[in-house]
Amino acid sequence: MGKINFKKLRIETQIGVFQEVDLTKDLGNIVFSGATKIEEDNLARAIHGSDEDGLNLSEQDCTMLINIAKNAGVKYSVISALQRAYNESKEAKTN
Repeated sequence: MGKINFKKLRIETQIGVFQEVDLTKDLGNIVFSGATKIEEDNLARAIHGSDEDGLNLSEQDCTMLINIAKNAGVKYSVISALQRAYNESKEAKTN
């Protein structure tokens, strides 16, 4: 289980330059538009409505999110930011 703050996702916007970006609406809508299962629809709605406390995601949910984002053509910098945020959250829980 890990947590991603979709309201303050740190994305590399230029080489070596990171900015916090609110992707709750955009990413929620991307997942929603590609949803073919109830789990994907639920994930889309959870992302869309998430707050600054972040959203707890299972490994399965994170994998589903990454796959949908890749299939939708989301930029690598965003996918990388999602993976980094999830992994950092998991590591913080174990330390």
